[in-house]
Amino acid sequence: MDFQRGLLNRSKAYMPPSAIDFIDDETVLAVIAKTMKALEFEGVANCDLRYGAATGDVRLIEINPRFWGSLYASHVAGVNFPALALAQALGLPLPRETSSRSCQFYFIAGWWSAFVHAPWHWRSYLPYLFKSDLGIRLTDPAPDLARMWSAVKRRIRKRDQGNGGLA
Repeated sequence: MDFQRGLLNRSKAYMPPSAIDFIDDETVLAVIAKTMKALEFEGVANCDLRYGAATGDVRLIEINPRFWGSLYASHVAGVNFPALALAQALGLPLPRETSSRSCQFYFIAGWWSAFVHAPWHWRSYLPYLFKSDLGIRLTDPAPDLARMWSAVKRRIRKRDQGNGGLA
């Protein structure tokens, strides 16, 4: 299986990247396989790794037994993790080998942010729409609408607090 690496970092520190790159890296796979075997862990895990700048080695810094925010990107890259987890839980046979294809994936929020900051380059952004989460966001807009509504409520609350609660 491939792993994902941040491709376009956002301007704010500690925010997830606007795009990810799925690449093969045997060192990463070896670190994860060795760790999971030592832990006798089976199931879904979101593993966070860093490259050692001085040594070039791979360091595992965190394991979260849950699905990750870029799950749809993994599906686009060729691996349907929820389907695999469900098959495993039901005792169904798993594919002998599950592999993803190397590709890039763009989150529409990052694309939109880039477009807003440099709209004169709109043609250069179009190809990325087909490698993005736009399709799933249009198919199920409810999560985005809920986030937007929450943001509006926060702004109204902040505005009201700024003028002593007088609207």
